[in-house]
Amino acid sequence: MRYQINRKIVLPAFGICVMLIAVTMALVPGSRLKNLLLADASATKTLQPPARTQAKRVKRVLLWPQFQTALQALGNRLEAVGKERLILVGTIRRNSARAVETPMRLVIEMPDRFRLEEQIGNGVRVTTFDGEKQDGLKRSDGTISDERDVDEIESLIFDGVEHLFSGQMEGLAKREIGVYLQPNETAVANYAGPYYNVYEVMDRITHAFTHRSQRKLYYFNAETSLPEIIRYKIERSRGSLNVEVRLTDWQKFDGQLIARTFTRLENDAEALALKINAASIQPTANDGIFTIPGR
Repeated sequence: MRYQINRKIVLPAFGICVMLIAVTMALVPGSRLKNLLLADASATKTLQPPARTQAKRVKRVLLWPQFQTALQALGNRLEAVGKERLILVGTIRRNSARAVETPMRLVIEMPDRFRLEEQIGNGVRVTTFDGEKQDGLKRSDGTISDERDVDEIESLIFDGVEHLFSGQMEGLAKREIGVYLQPNETAVANYAGPYYNVYEVMDRITHAFTHRSQRKLYYFNAETSLPEIIRYKIERSRGSLNVEVRLTDWQKFDGQLIARTFTRLENDAEALALKINAASIQPTANDGIFTIPGR
């Protein structure tokens, strides 16, 4: 049986589509159209907590080839049994805490398990998040209510390489934006490097009881394959924030590459800075350090 196309219907419909495309191209500037096609990295969406796959280690075969290269550059601690826990010792400077450097110890495990110990006066303040339980941020001296404070803790949990790869184990959406790009919004003449391979990831922020979807741009150094820049946009009561996280001064500890500096910028102003003096890698343990009793 043959079907005939009704030209009286198809041709006018086709003409309307062509007109709509032409009008869009005429009204939207080239740069804006590019942004629309790439999708605005500031987009966020409130999500209900889903069931999670509790990946404690990365399976390389499940990663994009591009991300496999980055994983190999870091070492094997995110893959190997007995290397699940990363302990970092150094100093922290936070805008929400008078921007003074204080001693700190940071403990991280996949998936998104976090413990920050900060020297406050003569005591130690502890902040935890258990990414397996997802029962919110906990603090030894009370609740975390300051917006800047919450943003700083969020960045330490969700802007590190551990979270990037644990998110990929959960199947978070990603796509390639471009390779061997300058980090600047507009190309700079006679630019000498470094160049970056850039990927967009639709991240999931889970420290609050209502989860949030967040688009992020990850900049991997094209020569070393290391993630060095993370960029995204968030809306806060203090205004729109263009966030940039820089992971720099990569050095080997126990045979594993770790960024010795972690810097968070908000609208180009420093909001948080970590400097790592020592690091150790240990097996996971059922010692309850990612919770605070009674909180």
